[in-house]
Amino acid sequence: MTYAERKEKWFLLLDEWHASGLTAEQYKEQKQITDSSFYRWLKRYQAEKSAAARADESQEGKKAVRFVEAVAPKTLSIFSDTMNLSHASGWTLSLPQACSATWLSELLRGLSCN
Repeated sequence: MTYAERKEKWFLLLDEWHASGLTAEQYKEQKQITDSSFYRWLKRYQAEKSAAARADESQEGKKAVRFVEAVAPKTLSIFSDTMNLSHASGWTLSLPQACSATWLSELLRGLSCN
């Protein structure tokens, strides 16, 4: 059996153990698994799952930037007072206070799409 095959077998066993609700001791006894094998593969399993979770987290900040076309009404003046909209993720949008509620809602709806 190759390392990849053993790894797949053990990772499936560890997934099964997590889903079973049994303690490690109960599961090892039921499957007749030695302590050393179980904990060696558990360590590898946890390291790989942690690395995958970190990779997923780092990719979240690298989502593609999307632009939404927003056509401002011609009555807006670039010299009017502005309002700032801040998002929890850190971006801020400065808009003229004179923009219509309809236009603003369309813009925000477009920005909320992923």
